[in-house]
Amino acid sequence: MMRFLRLVNKFLAMPYWAKLLRLKSMFYVFWGRYTYHLQEQYITESRFLNLLDAKNLEVLHHRIISFGHPCATSSKIQTLLKKHFPDEQGKIILEADKVMQGEVSLLGSGDIQLGDIHWSLDYKTGISWPDNYFIDISTHDLDRPSDVKFPWELSRLQWLIPVAQAWVLTKEDRYASYAKKILESWIDNNRFAYGVNWTCTMEPAMRVFVWTWFYHVFADAVSWQDKEFRFSFLRCLYLHLKFISHHIEITDINGNHLIADVSALVIGGIFFSGNFSNSNKLELDTWSRLGWKILNHELPLQIYKDGVDFEASTAYHRLVCELYVIAALYYQQGGGLVSEVYQQTMLKMADYIAAYTKPDGRAPLVGDADDARVLPLGSQHINDHRYLAVVIGSIWSKSELTANWQQSGSECLWWLSDSPESSVEISPIGSTAFTISGNYIMRSGSDYVFIDCGPIGLANRGGHGHNDLLSFEATLNGVNLITDSGSYVYTADYKQRNKFRSTSSHNTPLIAGEEINRFISPRNLWFLHGDAQPNVLYWHDNETNTCFRGSHTGYQRLIPPVSPIRSMALDKIQHTLVWKDTFSASVGHSVTIPLQLVPGVTVSQTQAGVLLLEAEGKQFVLEWLELANWEYCIVNDFVATSYGQKTEAPKILWESKQACKTSLTILLSPDERLVESKRKQLLNLVESTN
Repeated sequence: MMRFLRLVNKFLAMPYWAKLLRLKSMFYVFWGRYTYHLQEQYITESRFLNLLDAKNLEVLHHRIISFGHPCATSSKIQTLLKKHFPDEQGKIILEADKVMQGEVSLLGSGDIQLGDIHWSLDYKTGISWPDNYFIDISTHDLDRPSDVKFPWELSRLQWLIPVAQAWVLTKEDRYASYAKKILESWIDNNRFAYGVNWTCTMEPAMRVFVWTWFYHVFADAVSWQDKEFRFSFLRCLYLHLKFISHHIEITDINGNHLIADVSALVIGGIFFSGNFSNSNKLELDTWSRLGWKILNHELPLQIYKDGVDFEASTAYHRLVCELYVIAALYYQQGGGLVSEVYQQTMLKMADYIAAYTKPDGRAPLVGDADDARVLPLGSQHINDHRYLAVVIGSIWSKSELTANWQQSGSECLWWLSDSPESSVEISPIGSTAFTISGNYIMRSGSDYVFIDCGPIGLANRGGHGHNDLLSFEATLNGVNLITDSGSYVYTADYKQRNKFRSTSSHNTPLIAGEEINRFISPRNLWFLHGDAQPNVLYWHDNETNTCFRGSHTGYQRLIPPVSPIRSMALDKIQHTLVWKDTFSASVGHSVTIPLQLVPGVTVSQTQAGVLLLEAEGKQFVLEWLELANWEYCIVNDFVATSYGQKTEAPKILWESKQACKTSLTILLSPDERLVESKRKQLLNLVESTN
């Protein structure tokens, strides 16, 4: 009953047009059970052409191709790659040939042989899903080790992108022929609205982005001149859009799923119609305009005014940003006007990417990450987001974002079909406070600290956010030393899912063994009780140091209540970080403070209260004060740098002997112990945040 009442309250909180979309979806869930299986048979070629107002298939094909695709589809890219990244073509060909031998790696699976592809199979466990009506399939069976994301990822066909790129670069028809064979297999084995690959509307939406690009890429390939295949492909793509329009994932608080759904409607509608003047009498026009309306409606709801996605995850910030960008590119190309607000929001999202990028070019592991992309066209590491800031800067003329574009790899060229402008010299990015989202970034040259002091995500419901308030990552003197644990898995192992999003897996005080935000239940993997409100007490930046002080209310529910207070200071001259944890009340709650080190860092003890960290040929000294009040140990834990993969790494744990009645002060500096005068200066600096 309580669950039913919550659903009713969510429905009542939605705007009227969203209620209509939700009711429409409920109707089509019922009606589709009796009609969806007839759709492919009903939509003959003549009916299909009539629906799209095209005289024949050639006219429709010419309409689509003449409109073009914003991302690179022509051999011009070959010249650009040779000029800027001469090794890239060889990498692409190598990967394409590997894929054509049936060897792929998805979501931490390692290299596996696909063989005769089973589109509903989790290859990692051998478990598959039935060919039932989509609403009758359970995708989150937590009592078996299957991961529904595997068949979903397999069906997104992003692993086929290197084959398409190889065709663009070589014009060898074997690549086009192989892609055609894979697409025919998918169409033949995934009937409309049946099977696991239709159970979540975001999945057909994600396929739209890849399929539309494939169509433009292979337009001139000999093997793609097969009219029967061309019709089958376009009809299936049309049915994808129809399904999405029937089952838009909308509720009172929405996230990346809705953005994917409506971005696909924008792109798919314009793909078939060419531009709005061609489509004003077609349902395609309704789809694209509805998608654009919802994108703009959600923009201020999902993106904070400081440009940060509200799901509290750097990986999902990148995904949502890509979705908004590709929809805008298509919309502009179709004759639509992208508002100044939309453009400025994208530029702010790009500024955030530039700010959170670490000195090694990768993003911090903040919140969930499932390696999701819209069109992964480059070969850089999955956690390198720099290309996206460059793409946005190029589209909406912000040269500060494009000056160092070649650091981003070849992806920029594929997205823009040209070399970005890079004539402007800019100063290095300094410390930045994103005060609305609660992300604070200390940096100077090769020193970098990312501090999370914001809401948990999805309007304080959890979603893809973790229990990481006051947690941080740190790089000193160009060496990554301290990291969050990442996000290893979702439904395949609910215990591991909860572990990686728990307080104990982040670099923040754990009080009384309680979560900062309570789990609703061990099997509720997406929501948290919104117990904690962040509170930033101090932020200051100058030429020599950056200081931060913050707290949260997550433990105010304890009896007696207590709040952790973390003060931090980065000395830009000495490449030194100091932080101090205190507590608002001297009470008897137990306190554990973890510090997760980066895989590859080694730890050894030199004397009481002093540890030596070694990484990348450099040494760092970690020392702490109040020795008599704390016990410490070094354990091994896991860090997930990408979905489905985890690596063992050392973690330091401090446990208070006096509960919340004491503080812990830690200094981390290069090479050797700080001289006493410098230590006092840094301690005074961190105390100055009070």
